[in-house]
Amino acid sequence: MIGEEYVVFEIDGQSCAVPLRAVRRIVRAAALSPVPDAPRGLLGLLNLHGCLIPVYDMREALGYPPKPLAPQDRFLIVDDGSGPAALCADEVRHIGNVQVEPDIQGRRLLGHQRLFGAVGQCNGKTVFIVDPASLGKGTTPSHQGVKGNDDGVMKLTFPNVAMLKDGDAVGVCL
Repeated sequence: MIGEEYVVFEIDGQSCAVPLRAVRRIVRAAALSPVPDAPRGLLGLLNLHGCLIPVYDMREALGYPPKPLAPQDRFLIVDDGSGPAALCADEVRHIGNVQVEPDIQGRRLLGHQRLFGAVGQCNGKTVFIVDPASLGKGTTPSHQGVKGNDDGVMKLTFPNVAMLKDGDAVGVCL
C-alpha cells in the first residue's frame, strides 16, 4: 500500500477523500444558483468571488438519497487542471495519509464506478478516493439541449457540450 496526502471527508458516515494536491479551498456551504435541466448530481453553481463553480453531490454515487444543504456542510473546491469544481461534504474529517489499495485491487473493488479512482483505508475505515478529473463526466442532462445565456457558464457546467453562436448547447454530456 502507498501513502499520500488526502483531504478526508464524510457523506452520511461514508469516508471519501480527494488528493490534497487537487484541493484549492474548503468553504462553508452557501446558496447555489440553480442550473436549468441540470444533470443528476449537479447541485448548482457557486459564485465564489465572481467565479462560477459547479457543485457536485456524490450522494447518489454512494447510494444515498439526496438531502438539502445545511449550514454545517462544506464545499471542497478542487481543480485537476481543467478548471474548478466543488464537492459537497457533510463534514471534513482531516488532512493526512490514506493507505490506497494497489490499482488492480482498487479497480476490481470499484468496478465500473467512474467517480472514484481508488479505494483505501484511513483510521480503520474504508475510504473512496475521488478522481477530480471525473467530476462532470458521465453526468447527463435531463434534456438533449440546454439553453443558456452565458457560454462560459454552460461550458463550465457541461464541459462536454459544444456551443452554438446563440448560446444553445448541443451534443449532450457522455
